[in-house]
Amino acid sequence: IWNFLGFQGEPGDQLPDVSGGMVMTGRQLGKVTQAVQFGQLLPAVWLQRFLSDDDANSVTRHEGGSALSCGTWRYTQGHWMSCDAAAEKLGDLNPWPVEEANALCGEDPPTPKIHHSVGMFGAYAWMDLTTGCYGVFMHQWDVRLMSQLELAFGLCWPIGAVVGILFAMLCCRPPEADAGSSVEGEGLLGDKT
Repeated sequence: IWNFLGFQGEPGDQLPDVSGGMVMTGRQLGKVTQAVQFGQLLPAVWLQRFLSDDDANSVTRHEGGSALSCGTWRYTQGHWMSCDAAAEKLGDLNPWPVEEANALCGEDPPTPKIHHSVGMFGAYAWMDLTTGCYGVFMHQWDVRLMSQLELAFGLCWPIGAVVGILFAMLCCRPPEADAGSSVEGEGLLGDKT
């Protein structure tokens, strides 16, 4: 989980890159989110920096990416801040006008103060710093997909077998005896003709 590429620091410094490679349960992510929110994981100075949006003030243009309705008003230190006022007015407009969104949201972080992860890799963690609530939503799309595939394969086998048997019965019938045949044989009821 360490990224040495592109990190401009002292030799030996390591920058953790856990954006897409960290594997944990929803319960574990909830414990990490709780520890971050209530100051049990980071020192106060680091927590303040983690929650700040200092660098976002220099953003003057937004192109592509997520719409404001996804809560992507400002990107902070590894997560997003949402602004309900901008999301309600500008919604799914993409790209959205940065100046107008900033005017709607104000200089200070808007209320409610919600920081979240957007849920790009199937895990949506959020912290509401206004109410002290936090939460985690995990979507296990791979498990759902596998159960749907198992159902599809489970239905394909018996349906395929029934269709195959019906097809064989219709196409592979034994030839019927010709009426003008000189060979004597048994009729349908077993009598000699």
